[in-house]
Amino acid sequence: MHELSLMKDIIDIVRESAAEAGLARVTKVRLVVGELSNVVPEALEFAFSCLSGPPLFAADPVLEIEKKEALVRCGLCGTVQGLGLLEGRGLQCGKCGGECELVAGDELYVDSIEGE
Repeated sequence: MHELSLMKDIIDIVRESAAEAGLARVTKVRLVVGELSNVVPEALEFAFSCLSGPPLFAADPVLEIEKKEALVRCGLCGTVQGLGLLEGRGLQCGKCGGECELVAGDELYVDSIEGE
């Protein structure tokens, strides 16, 4: 389960951010996870529950995960669409047939932290 290793890295980022913001305890962490990031949000939640203890975290810290849909943009017409609309076409635009490139959906980052 690589999510445990990822969560250790995320907690290091949270620790640095909390110190920079002058927070004694973190009460909430908000992550953005793209559907193509190869990360299982439920596994991240489990890893967070195992690793988020004192002194960095408050008694019942919250992990909020925003899931981002994978989106592509056509290089010819500029249409942005979800991968589901391209099913059976590879990365060919459903509108004009142009080649599409990924513009969202592979993210994994700490969006914000809250604390006291």
